[in-house]
Amino acid sequence: GDMGFCLVSPEGVVMGIEGWNINMSSVGYPLDEVQSWPNDWNSGNTGVYFAQLTPELPLSGEGTWQLVILNGYTSSNPISYDLIFEFQGLCGQ
Repeated sequence: GDMGFCLVSPEGVVMGIEGWNINMSSVGYPLDEVQSWPNDWNSGNTGVYFAQLTPELPLSGEGTWQLVILNGYTSSNPISYDLIFEFQGLCGQ
């Protein structure tokens, strides 16, 4: 997958996935924890893709959380994403 993203906790811990050839630090979000998209996402096909990530670093804190998403491929045509992110357990749930 070309999409990069990061989740930033109120305490400043940053976890996410780098883009294909654009990384999150290039837009001001160096990752403390780097994860990967599933291998079967390496496709040019439009479709519905699902991934479940389990952070190893503790992500917690009261305050503002940030979710940053980027098209991580410099040679890409303009692209649209239709995304659903579900975060479990971040607010004492």
